[in-house]
Amino acid sequence: MTVSVRRGVRIDAGLAADLLLPADAGPVPAVVALMPYRVDALGGAGCRAALRRFAEAGYGCVLVDCRGLGSSDGPARPPFDPAEADDGVAAVEWAAAQPWCDG
Repeated sequence: MTVSVRRGVRIDAGLAADLLLPADAGPVPAVVALMPYRVDALGGAGCRAALRRFAEAGYGCVLVDCRGLGSSDGPARPPFDPAEADDGVAAVEWAAAQPWCDG
């Protein structure tokens, strides 16, 4: 299946993400991944390859820079800060509200 990739998508909470979608598909389930190592760096490249396989299988994939990293807004949090979960919640809620997602 062909995959459409959109880089630098803005999520309402000030987060930045890459979006990988199966082309010409109706609403699909979503996979959301938070990246504490920058989406546009080596760690993001490795994760993006795995998410591409999910998109080829019919999932919408959102690869998100944690707050303060990469293109996301705000100050970076310390590693393993429990507040990173807030970014995950915001990303999942955003994805579920998109027209490409089946919720």
